[in-house]
Amino acid sequence: MKNIKSLLLVVLLFALSLPTWGRTPKYVFYFIGDGMGINQAAATEMYMHSVGLGDLNFRHFPYTGFMTTTPSNSRVTDSAAAGSALSTGHKTYNRGIGVDADSTEVETLCERVIRSGFAAGVASSDAVDLATPAAFYAHANNRGDYEDIAGDLVNSKLTFAAGASIKSNKKGNDGWVAEARRKGFNVFGGELKYSPCDGPVICLSNDMTKSNLAYAIDRKEGQTSLEDFTNTAIEHLYRNSRKGFFLMVESAMIDHACHSRDAGAMVNEIIDFSKSIDCALKFYEQHRDETLIIVTADHETGYTMITGGKTELIGNQKCSMNELTDIFLKMSADGNIPSWPEVKQVLADKLGLWSKVPVSKDEEKVFTRLYKESFLDSSSDMQDDLYNSNKKLAFEAVSLLGRKSGICLFGGSHSGSPVGLYVKGERAAEFMNCKDNTDVSKVIAKVARYK
Repeated sequence: MKNIKSLLLVVLLFALSLPTWGRTPKYVFYFIGDGMGINQAAATEMYMHSVGLGDLNFRHFPYTGFMTTTPSNSRVTDSAAAGSALSTGHKTYNRGIGVDADSTEVETLCERVIRSGFAAGVASSDAVDLATPAAFYAHANNRGDYEDIAGDLVNSKLTFAAGASIKSNKKGNDGWVAEARRKGFNVFGGELKYSPCDGPVICLSNDMTKSNLAYAIDRKEGQTSLEDFTNTAIEHLYRNSRKGFFLMVESAMIDHACHSRDAGAMVNEIIDFSKSIDCALKFYEQHRDETLIIVTADHETGYTMITGGKTELIGNQKCSMNELTDIFLKMSADGNIPSWPEVKQVLADKLGLWSKVPVSKDEEKVFTRLYKESFLDSSSDMQDDLYNSNKKLAFEAVSLLGRKSGICLFGGSHSGSPVGLYVKGERAAEFMNCKDNTDVSKVIAKVARYK
């Protein structure tokens, strides 16, 4: 009898342990930091520590690793191929959306989520029909086929979609907003703010003429943030899902900053990204046994290195390189020629140069030469990257501050470096076998039981 009781106790304890190991997450969050390599995240946390801001939340998730990102046709991926791999579990070529290496359509993660009876949502700080969000609901042989991608969006069964705008050039925002409403979507944007409702929703930014949200470092009161989109997504998906939901959130502006080699804007974007992750962590505290949170990146941008320097100096940057360029352009509008002391004061105010960050005589000589090229000579003084065109004086000043802070971006394009994987919540340990970006969606589908 004693042995039977002992056996029953063992069986009971084993049965009680099963929900812990075999529970299916009901709520799945998938955060993608576009261009956010391992060094970008580490440098951001170093800065946060240097100024007393604490830890970068996702870097301290209980399960962490790294993954390769190569596409099918190159050593270095773009966001379309990487986003598609993260969504479909299939390799594809650069510029491919929701297709495999042979241009055959493959099922996206959101399509699997919806087919399994769950609600699905995507949110991005870029246009909602650009590469990464598109890879979760659309199929296109070329990421530039915006008309086809926007068509897939309004014909999708997404419960929630958010982005700065709809990039499509032919119909534009107004045309696609009208089309989305005809298809049954509630559309919010501009002056029309989200209000709780039933049915599918598309949320756009306060300024739908812009293809992306403002940089966090430049954001003004009233401008839409990725955190706004994330909170709205959680509220709407939870309201409209009985079985559970899946939400992908992309921070696109990390990539924009890295293409410009703007370390200060990059650090601020990653801190801003972490605020969106905080939204999911707050939800997790209320649904601990039902929530899974995955944070990763599609690729690294900028060849970022952490070198010797005083990391806290990057906190002296008060605007992006783009904003600094705009300030210089306004100073020289209508044929005005600002003096070097006036320009120098702008650099002091916006970057802390001279006032808080030492500048040597040789470094100042470089600035005065670029000042002359920019304001006095007729020579070309603009430097282009994938998204922006900035004054060389602005580029050199921001770059100098980055070098002095020890956060150096040596290139303005993507690299083939591995990216981080950070996981917390129900069944998180099962992601530790993910070594390539195609692995993640497969594990998500397995643990969440998406068909």
